Amino acid sequence: QDSSEGLKRMSFGDHLDELRRRLGRSMIAIAVCVFGMIPFKTEITSVYAAPYRNMWMKGFVEYLEDFEEEVRSKGGADNLHESKREAFDWLQKYEDEIKEGQFPEDQAHKIRDIGGYRVPYFLVSLSGLADFWTFMAASVLFALILASPYVLFQMWAFVAAGLYRQERGVVYRSLPWAFVLLALGVGFGYFGVVPYGLFYLVKL
Repeated sequence: QDSSEGLKRMSFGDHLDELRRRLGRSMIAIAVCVFGMIPFKTEITSVYAAPYRNMWMKGFVEYLEDFEEEVRSKGGADNLHESKREAFDWLQKYEDEIKEGQFPEDQAHKIRDIGGYRVPYFLVSLSGLADFWTFMAASVLFALILASPYVLFQMWAFVAAGLYRQERGVVYRSLPWAFVLLALGVGFGYFGVVPYGLFYLVKL
């Protein structure tokens, strides 16, 4: 390489040692962040459960609209079967409270048992450790996001040592756009694809 740029020549073994150091520092940073996530189980759970809750609410609103259309087609709630009339009256009473998210969570089963909307209000663990492993997977993901500036710095420090000034400039110009596109992709998946995908899968 061009010595005029002050690039240091390194043997293959030196490169491996440098890579080991960078990876070790990155893993320590990620591990620290994972343990830092543990006290925030409620907040982390609410983040990854939010798409499901959005899907649930969209389905509930559609269920109400279909129910109201059925009532109109039959000339009023009095012409419904007794169980359906009870469900309609109950939903009319608590509709606003449910839509605003103020309905007591310990009473959420009544939305299904009385109101007739069968989609579970809560995500359910199908085994004893399912909730734990889901939370740990989410913690690792959050830790990767939190530690990503430091991890990316370590990666860049390893790669940049072997690049010419012009090559480093290309990376500097491209990196901001890469972050913007990544953020747009994550946002589109989280706010668009996942909740709407869940909504249509539940309706199948």
